[in-house]
Amino acid sequence: MPLTIPEAAREPLVQELENFAASMPDPRARDLYRRLLEAVATGEVDETLDEPLGRFLEVALQTGRIRQQHGPHEEKALRALYHQTQRGRQILEAIQRANEALRALQGHTLRELTFTPHNPGAYRLTLGTDQVRLTLEINAQGVWVENLVVG
Repeated sequence: MPLTIPEAAREPLVQELENFAASMPDPRARDLYRRLLEAVATGEVDETLDEPLGRFLEVALQTGRIRQQHGPHEEKALRALYHQTQRGRQILEAIQRANEALRALQGHTLRELTFTPHNPGAYRLTLGTDQVRLTLEINAQGVWVENLVVG
C-alpha cells in the first residue's frame, strides 16, 4: 500500500531530497533518491521506496536539519511521516513493548536503577525491585527490552 505524503511534509521533503540526490557521488544511489524525489513530488511513495524514505527521514530529523531549514511545523509533519515508514513503525512498536515491560514495575519500590555502557552509542538501563528486574537497551535505533525477569 503506498504511503501518502501530506502536503505539509511534501515541500520541505522535496527540497531536501533534491539537495541530497544531487550530492550523491554513486550513480545508483543518486538514481534511487531521484526516484524517491519523484514519488514524493507526486504525493505517494510505494513500498519499494519505503526503506530509503525512512532512512533519509531518520538522518534528516536526527541532525536537526529539517527544523533548522524549514521550521518546527515541518519537522513535526516529517516526524509523523517517519513514524508511518516501516522503520518508524518498528521503533514505535519497540517503545510500546518497553512501556509494557515498565508496567511490570508499577506498585513496586525500586531497589536498583543503573545505566551501564554496552557498545559505543548503546546503553543499558536496569531497573530492579524485590520481584522484577528489567533491562532496557537504549541506542540510536530506539529502546529495546533486553531482559525481563519476574519472580
